[in-house]
Amino acid sequence: MLEDSSAVPPQVQQSVVQKTVDESTGKTTSIKKSWPPLENGASAQAPNLLARNYLLVLDHSGSMGSSERSSNCDTNGRSKIDVAKAAITEFAKAIPNDANIGLEWFAPSEVVVPLSLNTPEQNQGFVQKLMTAESDSGTPIAEAMELAYNTLTAQAVLQLGYGEYYIVIVTDGAADSGSDPGRWVEFITKNTPIVIYTIGFCIGSQHSLNQPGITTYKNASNVGQLAAALQDVLAEAPDFTPLTFE
Repeated sequence: MLEDSSAVPPQVQQSVVQKTVDESTGKTTSIKKSWPPLENGASAQAPNLLARNYLLVLDHSGSMGSSERSSNCDTNGRSKIDVAKAAITEFAKAIPNDANIGLEWFAPSEVVVPLSLNTPEQNQGFVQKLMTAESDSGTPIAEAMELAYNTLTAQAVLQLGYGEYYIVIVTDGAADSGSDPGRWVEFITKNTPIVIYTIGFCIGSQHSLNQPGITTYKNASNVGQLAAALQDVLAEAPDFTPLTFE
């Protein structure tokens, strides 16, 4: 890998502006960084260099198996994991076929559906794998964030830095002890154009990934709100139909 990004044509890398403030003078300095790291002479390896990339990160911790009803949560008798699966299935259907979709889940953090263009075959495989998720793990959010960063960075190399990159997290709880994602949120937002989009399902707004001005966080207390929050990720997708249950 090259330390000097000038060895690569600037148009094939996305610039990230990092601002620092000198506390003694109050002066702000802006530093441009390039992402992803590209080897000299890197060539395109992705079928669509301009593709948007949606990596869905699903929390399937034990608490996602509950079917609670409270002022903060109404799953209409379904488990939270089943509601999430239904909403995410509709989300996947709405992603255009010239965008990439992939699936990662917690504990152990694992990419179970690699990023690929959302063809009918990829979409079917995504949904089939999604349906196998069971609510029986922990919530190692920091590890999940690290894996998501590495996955999207590898994809960005294949796309020569073109395209758009989204980490879309659906979770119903706080991170496990010792797994605070704060440092990864800071690193990703300062050094890459990756958008971190979190939907807190039945947990309100008190979450470590809710960092106004840094991450995008939506609170969902029922399937309609969860579907709407996923719809917001796809603001430019014309065919998304909000999901509702009778």
